[in-house]
Amino acid sequence: MKKRLLSLILCLFLAIGMLPSVACAAAEISSISLKGYKAPEAGKSFQNYLALTTEDAGMSFYAVDWYDETAGRFLNGSDTFREGHVYSVQIWMEAQSGYSFKCINDNTPNVTATLDGRAMTVTKAFEYKAWAMVVLNYTFPAISSNQEIRTVTATGLTAPEEGNTPDYSLTVAENSCSASGVTWTDLTAGEAVNNATEFKGGRAYRVRFAVTANPGYVFSQNVQASLDGSRATVINNSGQRIDVVFEFPALAEAHTHTPSAWRTTGAYHYKACTTCGDFLEQEDHKGGVATCNEKGKCTVCGYAYIETNENHTPDTTKWVARGEMYHFHPCKGCGAHCDVADHIPGPAGTPGAAVVCRDCGYVITPAKNHEHKLTLVAEVEPTCTESGVNAYYTCSGCSEKFYDAQGAEKIADEEDLTIPPQGHHISNGWGFDEDTHWRICAWCKARMTETEMEHELQDGKCTTCEFEGTAPTQTAPVQTTDPETTAPAQTTEPETADPEPTNPESADPETEEGGLPLWALLLIGLVAVAAGVGGGILVLKLSKKKRV
Repeated sequence: MKKRLLSLILCLFLAIGMLPSVACAAAEISSISLKGYKAPEAGKSFQNYLALTTEDAGMSFYAVDWYDETAGRFLNGSDTFREGHVYSVQIWMEAQSGYSFKCINDNTPNVTATLDGRAMTVTKAFEYKAWAMVVLNYTFPAISSNQEIRTVTATGLTAPEEGNTPDYSLTVAENSCSASGVTWTDLTAGEAVNNATEFKGGRAYRVRFAVTANPGYVFSQNVQASLDGSRATVINNSGQRIDVVFEFPALAEAHTHTPSAWRTTGAYHYKACTTCGDFLEQEDHKGGVATCNEKGKCTVCGYAYIETNENHTPDTTKWVARGEMYHFHPCKGCGAHCDVADHIPGPAGTPGAAVVCRDCGYVITPAKNHEHKLTLVAEVEPTCTESGVNAYYTCSGCSEKFYDAQGAEKIADEEDLTIPPQGHHISNGWGFDEDTHWRICAWCKARMTETEMEHELQDGKCTTCEFEGTAPTQTAPVQTTDPETTAPAQTTEPETADPEPTNPESADPETEEGGLPLWALLLIGLVAVAAGVGGGILVLKLSKKKRV
């Protein structure tokens, strides 16, 4: 351990001793990228006109000077940019400590520079004491006497519709220009359209208009135009006038609407044209009666829109015993317990005979010395929507029910025998008619109304199911793939063992009896660092003194 510590300290001394030589090797800057381009504008002050920035490392801005190339002098005081003059800017960049500009020999740098992607000229380079600098130059175009128009926003033109005539009421939003000379062309027929010509279905049209710059303005060479929010094309840009063209897509041809069957959105039902999809009519759901186990359905479109209720219909032809607790009339629709009543003992018979409920036949008290005679009641499997019943044993003499054939485990509550419905299993297949398609249950083949949706046609075919626009109405579900016909297997996640806890002591650093205390090691390290840094500073000072 001591040997390793001494080796570490020796390496630290060697590394720190090399710091001065490393610090003296300056990194060279070969390219400069500035941002903040802004051309001079007439009447504006040159003071702080450019908000320049750079993401390049190792340099900073030292000074910015403006030069009037037309007048041949630097700007100062309250000077402002003048119309028609050409200006250039000189930007002084200073290298930070540890950096230098590449290959500065005889004041000639090997450095490239740009201003927002525009090439700049590197005119000077020099070193002063410990500083290295370059001077960058960029010359701007002459200040124009006219203001540039960069965008033209035209609005107010009515798009072509079959049977309408052309519209000429077009304006531009800008005060710098005005529109005129609106003309229309039938692109399909290749002929001009006059103001009395009606637009025809199946044909494409183009509008063209001129925009003239007002006095004191000129169109930019890259001027952009739009018509009622859509991009238009600029042609024939002379600076004082441009022509703008816009082409409308071909108009849909007229047809007689063919109403669909009633369709539903859940909130209402409606009809649409089977050719173009236009909405034709709608009305609210109506009719239908809900029960305790079925929603009420609209008598027009069949959508189940009325929630189930508690209006049970008891089967009064029979009583069903709920063990020793009570008996009831089951609901014909959902099996709910209706008309619940306590058992009523029948007339007394032979002493020791069983006491039986006079209404439901439940054996309230079994006969004296009664022995259970158990009979198996087979299991009733559940369906997608109906509950099932587990197998059990019942005694023919006392109405008691048991889980086992020996009568050792009595069933206290018959509800424990109930198997809940298994629920629908949605298949991969689709059923469909001319308006909608839907999923079906793979087990009971029921129509899953909650999955019902309208066709999305492309080239006459539904993109989801097999329906085609010319196909007859399907009365039975159509399977696109074989549905799963068995209930999903029950799976359990494998148990995963918790990771073995780690011993925190195993992460402790290696120690050795008799080694130096921690404070002593830290003190030695600090002394070594201080010695190295002091040596580096001394070397730098001597180097600067020689350069000066």
